[in-house]
Amino acid sequence: MSTQALLLSPRLMRLQQELEAGNQDALAAFWQEREQAGGPLIEPLEGDAAQMLVTFLWRDVDGQTRNVVVLGGPALPGAFAENQLHRLPFTDLWYRTYCVPADLRTTYQFSLNDPLTPCREIQDVLIRMMHARTDPLNPRQMRSPLGLPGKQDFMQVSILELPAAPVQHWILPQKGVPRGAVKLSMFLARRLQRTYHVAVYMPPVESTEPPGLLLLFDGWMYLNYMSVPTVMDNLIHAGKIAPYMVVLLSHMDYGTRRQELLCHYPFLDFLCEEFVPWIRENYRVSSDPARAIVGGVSAGGVAAAFTGLHAPDLFGNVLSQSGTFWSSSGGDVQREGEWLTAEYERREPVALRFSLEIGRFDRYVLIDPVAATRRFRDVLQRQGYAVDYAEFNGGHDFVCWRYSFVERFLALAQCGEEKGANG
Repeated sequence: MSTQALLLSPRLMRLQQELEAGNQDALAAFWQEREQAGGPLIEPLEGDAAQMLVTFLWRDVDGQTRNVVVLGGPALPGAFAENQLHRLPFTDLWYRTYCVPADLRTTYQFSLNDPLTPCREIQDVLIRMMHARTDPLNPRQMRSPLGLPGKQDFMQVSILELPAAPVQHWILPQKGVPRGAVKLSMFLARRLQRTYHVAVYMPPVESTEPPGLLLLFDGWMYLNYMSVPTVMDNLIHAGKIAPYMVVLLSHMDYGTRRQELLCHYPFLDFLCEEFVPWIRENYRVSSDPARAIVGGVSAGGVAAAFTGLHAPDLFGNVLSQSGTFWSSSGGDVQREGEWLTAEYERREPVALRFSLEIGRFDRYVLIDPVAATRRFRDVLQRQGYAVDYAEFNGGHDFVCWRYSFVERFLALAQCGEEKGANG
């Protein structure tokens, strides 16, 4: 991926030529064209079918624009000054062109009249995102979470999907597919003296064997943003998997979530000694670790790997989507950055399978999550673990995870079924 201040877009080059030739109607015609076609401006890159040119556009309708910064998408988070749009001289048009993979799927925002202060921590990026704007030319938007249930930490983002972005039909309801039941409840953890949101999905079909178990952290996100019940209905109906029960566990606030999902031993004890026993006492579910998966996104991916390391008798599979393996510290517990990776390297291997993924655009000015995830993968492979690993062209983003979840889940569920059948 590369960015330049020069005009790279063939369409903008043509516009500039028309303006320089004295065509006074060219700019108005361009904006009318964009109103109809939408934004960003997407063009092929001559001689390279694997990449495309994406040009973000902003119209200074009131003459008050001092700068516009791209947040998210192909822009490096935290590099505010380096991702400013440029004004086409003597016009109201601001632009910036990126050369990106042709299968990019991502979300983005605009920070208008940004202070351009340097990024000192990830919180600086999040604050920008909370106050940023969507692209007025792009009708495709979504409400993306920054926080948890009971909090108003949401932001509106614009969606960018290039023509070659992977198509995933499993997340859409399909005619004739029986639907499983979803039961919502609150769970009071006696050990921790706090309450959690719990959603339990039960498959729509009866089976001779008890269904497998899929436990997902940040469950409300998997329920509302990633359509996991619909995914399970479709996969079961298509015969891709044997039935699975899904337990979606969610924290009530961000602070507790961050503390407990980043390698927190009291939370681990709660899972192993209180929550999983409650699941098995109240639901018909397999007790075979080979048919039990623990997973999550971001910090939830770290929690899944931490749980698997310490409880392989409960979970034989770990699913991590963009796990934050660069950090293992939460709340008042401070550790070296890649502490969990070091733990896996120093401990004797246990009976676990892994399915990991990371977006190639998941990076920040101060840290490199992609490199940290690759190091975690490398340690697992050196230790002899079975690892399914994938990188996708996108960022730390639900618009990516809701599509890639199916591949990560199938890599473990199908292996688990085969292993369970063979003993």
